[in-house]
Amino acid sequence: MKNFFKSWGNINKNTLSSFIYLDKNFSKKVYKIDQYTTFGNGRSYGDVCLTDKGLYVDTSNNNKILKLNKKKKLLNVQSGVMLSMIFEYLTDSDLTLPVVPGTKFITVGGAIANDIHGKNHHYYGSFGNHIESIKILRSDGKIYTCSKTANKDLFYATIGGLGLTGIIIEATLRLVKHYSDFVKVKNLPFYSIGEFIVLSSKYKKFNYIVGWLDVTSKKNRGILEFANFSNIKKRVKKNKINKYLFSFPSLRFNILFKPLIILFNYLYFYNLCFFKKNITSSFFKYHFPLDSIKNWNYMYGPNGFYQLQFSFPKDTAEFHIDYILNFFKNLKQNSFLTTIKCFGSTDSPGMLGFVKSHHITVALDFVNSKPSVQSIKVIQDYIADNNGRIYPAKDALMTKSNFYKIYGKKTIQNFLKHKDKNSYSLMYERLF
Repeated sequence: MKNFFKSWGNINKNTLSSFIYLDKNFSKKVYKIDQYTTFGNGRSYGDVCLTDKGLYVDTSNNNKILKLNKKKKLLNVQSGVMLSMIFEYLTDSDLTLPVVPGTKFITVGGAIANDIHGKNHHYYGSFGNHIESIKILRSDGKIYTCSKTANKDLFYATIGGLGLTGIIIEATLRLVKHYSDFVKVKNLPFYSIGEFIVLSSKYKKFNYIVGWLDVTSKKNRGILEFANFSNIKKRVKKNKINKYLFSFPSLRFNILFKPLIILFNYLYFYNLCFFKKNITSSFFKYHFPLDSIKNWNYMYGPNGFYQLQFSFPKDTAEFHIDYILNFFKNLKQNSFLTTIKCFGSTDSPGMLGFVKSHHITVALDFVNSKPSVQSIKVIQDYIADNNGRIYPAKDALMTKSNFYKIYGKKTIQNFLKHKDKNSYSLMYERLF
């Protein structure tokens, strides 16, 4: 069988390749593969889930929720289960996932392989901090059960391991108490990166904290959005959790030209400053605002877009973030949507995990063009040379030298001891 595969950034040409489904008969098929790449729901922005050789192992059919242990707060699922499916399943429960990213349309396997993080890192860390166990199928035909006590080196290599340690077929996740399907959100303006850092520390007791940056402004102003659970006990109906408002059409051109980006940022800033300073929002709208638009990535046009997510230690972050934002601003390369967050005191448990404690992280989006590619590469050199970090799940341009500089030669060599010899991806070829 052949199929088209692409990542969310749409920067690679659709990869036409042979594939097999990871289904109930997977163990009879997969171990014979010489070279493979695991593909979940294609929500990684770069090339971590893409290949130009071998087979794709598509996990979309491996999507059963297997068991919920309410007493121990454990949920056992197959790797192709999306977070959206878990939210639907837990609608009538008083339990929920402790950590979610900016979209609920990612698979559990993808969440583990990229060790995703959310707006509450200061409380719960990253997704990998809440994994009880993982089952991994490797190309030797064996299934390995991994945890903090069993095959623990493979366990920690798999968390944030970019899908290279084997095919995640199953995982048991730790859940937390569910308080409400609604949150009370306060929107507070800030007028510099330094002010954002101070305010984030001041309001760190809130359940969720995230910042939005207006990178088109003369100064790097923005909005700090912090939220606590509401007392509203009403539940969002199951059929509305994953509802789309509309679907973005596939376009032959990019609609995000500079005047529109400037206007959007201007209106968004003042709307939150004056009209939405205090609001009550559904949990799902607050965490996944873009999920209501099907194929929102099409707005960047046929050439797609790059996302650059990086972080710096808190004590140097203000200087470096200002430098990077002003660098792009001086080149008149404006990010349409820019977010900023503070990580708490918990490192990613994964060997190659991106999240570092007490770092400030920024994510920027750029329409794919030769100038933006050149600029991103220049800035990635700057990040690597100044003790910064780049998130592989969002990346498609990092060089091997920068990867080794950021994640460390010894760490990478140790990780490679646990790589499945037949796993492969375009990212693997580029970075390792």
